[in-house]
Amino acid sequence: MRRWRVEHAEYGGEDVLMNTVDFALEYRNAAGEWVQVKRIQDNHAAVTDILLDEPVTAQEWKLVIYDDGNSPWGGIRIYEWQMFETAEFPRPPPFPCILSLRSTAWELPTLSRWSMLPWAIR
Repeated sequence: MRRWRVEHAEYGGEDVLMNTVDFALEYRNAAGEWVQVKRIQDNHAAVTDILLDEPVTAQEWKLVIYDDGNSPWGGIRIYEWQMFETAEFPRPPPFPCILSLRSTAWELPTLSRWSMLPWAIR
């Protein structure tokens, strides 16, 4: 594993105060011990996308949460956790978009995360 991506509360439309602030990725080594790969502290980003210093090969992984955020409503809000074998940051494929002419100005349709899904594009 070379790259690690976590989508937090804000990415899912929740308040920035609900983002996970302090967390770490760990793996179990051949001796059965948990080893910390990377710890993120003072996070305020909606998405953390991390390149590891060195690739790691393991069968078992865990996410350790030290601080779940600054929201008055406690809870861990991880929308997605992704792990990649390569260090590349692929660009998402382009999606079709319908343009319409209204009056004398071009207007793009309002796009949300969900409207960009292929079955939602009209």
